[in-house]
Amino acid sequence: MIQETRETQILDAAEALLTRYGLRRVTMDDVAEAVGLSRPAVYQYFSSKSALITAALTRFQMRVQEQVETALAYDGPLSEQLKRAIMARDGLYLEQLLSAGQIPWYLNTGNSDIAKAFEAAQEDYQVMLRRHMFRGGVSAQSAKVAARIIISSSAGLMSMVSSQNEFSDDLDEFIALILNKVTPRGQSEGTVDAGFGDDAASRIVM
Repeated sequence: MIQETRETQILDAAEALLTRYGLRRVTMDDVAEAVGLSRPAVYQYFSSKSALITAALTRFQMRVQEQVETALAYDGPLSEQLKRAIMARDGLYLEQLLSAGQIPWYLNTGNSDIAKAFEAAQEDYQVMLRRHMFRGGVSAQSAKVAARIIISSSAGLMSMVSSQNEFSDDLDEFIALILNKVTPRGQSEGTVDAGFGDDAASRIVM
């Protein structure tokens, strides 16, 4: 328990420093000082800066994934569920980008560890969205294409907007356009095909 608490403290300190100063400027000495430990003591928990960054990133992405899952469970129309999911993820990225004026450390794909982890997180995110749309009545193929469009369009929007409000308003527009194309005519948005359960949806959409 003490080790787990110490690891958590180190990760908390590392994430705060990375958010404030960026990937390159933060050293193990900085993290050790923030936690009140010696550098050798920090190395007892994380063997290198790379290992520490990977652990911090994994924990961060798990938090984001949980927020996306919560958003998708919202009791409302599919369009609102998707918007809440995007805001839980890309909205968070945008908020930190605008406040810091630089690319957040967890999106710095010039770092090989982050690039690899981010690619895996992107794939998980895409699978989550397309499974959810499939369960909401969108065909498997359309859900797959729509998830890709949503992810790429959201990334494009982030590079063009200057505020969270602008991002939110634009999300309303493009989600409506996408769902209008992929939702079968005569079927209300958010209708679940009763012929398939969650397990079947997972197998088909994967």
